[in-house]
Amino acid sequence: MKKLTLLFLLLAAVCASAQNFNVDQTVMSDRDKASACEGPYRFDAPAPTPAPDGYKPFYISHYGRHGSRYLEKKDQNSSVCAVLAKSDQKGLLTPAGKALLRDLREFGKVGDGRYGQLSAVGEEEQQALGKRMAKRFAPVFDVKSGKVVCVSSTASRCIMSMTNLTSELKASNPSLDFSFLCGERYQRYIIAKDFVDTTRSIVAPYVTRYFTDNFDYDAFMGRYFIKIPKAPAGVEDRMMFIRTLLCNASDVACTGEGPDLLKYFTDEERRAAVANYDVYLYGNFCN
Repeated sequence: MKKLTLLFLLLAAVCASAQNFNVDQTVMSDRDKASACEGPYRFDAPAPTPAPDGYKPFYISHYGRHGSRYLEKKDQNSSVCAVLAKSDQKGLLTPAGKALLRDLREFGKVGDGRYGQLSAVGEEEQQALGKRMAKRFAPVFDVKSGKVVCVSSTASRCIMSMTNLTSELKASNPSLDFSFLCGERYQRYIIAKDFVDTTRSIVAPYVTRYFTDNFDYDAFMGRYFIKIPKAPAGVEDRMMFIRTLLCNASDVACTGEGPDLLKYFTDEERRAAVANYDVYLYGNFCN
């Protein structure tokens, strides 16, 4: 009797991998890709490299991230709305600033009661991943008896991602035997929080400097504020204010709902913002 073990680790942390591509060209040709890892996952890679002659897959260890979700926390929307609203009360928003505030408030309604949860877009992403996995690695799954061990972090979006992905594997071979694990004891090795907290403090000055050198904060804010706030209330600093705005704009595509918010960033601003976010990701998780 053939035995198959397939290990799934669904995590809330970001797993970034360096890719050899032109950031400017990518962002200019498809503005949604300015969202970095905050945007929806679209599989547009070339055909897979075939296995060498005489070889076939027999085991898969899959370590994946959750699918597209709603904003992780309510304050990601309310904090930037508060900055704009405070200036609006003083008559210090431009017409474009008023439009930005209106659209942000409208998008805030999209995530109400669903913050951090997997969206319908995320469900489709994970289902498609399961279908591709079953098709591409048919020898692994086309067995009379196989065991699939699934481990998830405690975040509901990760549990739901695991459920959607494995449902397609089950559909490909109903005889597969699935077991599901989730809890704090697994959280410790799925997400190395202590390591991330340490590297974040080390990398932070470099991320901030890159933002200062590459993103024209005054030009961006000048389009929306008659008088630019010196220290935006409710956010940590200038960089976090812009990044949080971009998170809202990127999440529209992740949910498939809400007004277009990426239009408030120019091509150059989107390029600088995604490059800055890459510095943050690679410095914290890939160094």
